[in-house]
Amino acid sequence: MDFTVYAEVAARYWWFIPAAFLAERRGFQRATRTDDTAVTPEAIRARRAKGDAMTAPYRNVIRLHLLIFFFAFAHFTQLENFAVYAVVYAVYFFPWRLVRRGSAAGPVAE
Repeated sequence: MDFTVYAEVAARYWWFIPAAFLAERRGFQRATRTDDTAVTPEAIRARRAKGDAMTAPYRNVIRLHLLIFFFAFAHFTQLENFAVYAVVYAVYFFPWRLVRRGSAAGPVAE
């Protein structure tokens, strides 16, 4: 692609760039070097918590496709706008990792 295409997209849709950066801010963090060959339970849990690097880019794609099916369902059942908004908000912006972490680790100390 030519640089002029990138410049045109940035000029038209500049407000999405900060939103995308904020949503994907974990992708811009520096990776810390860890011992990936350790077999201690702590090292195994840390690798599992990090997730599989090969499937991580496809999580949003899968989420988007599931939402497409939800939108079709919402259209045919004539769901109200707020219900659709609530589902989209819950899928994309609700901090599910905190809910999972809270149930696994018990109460959070202040």
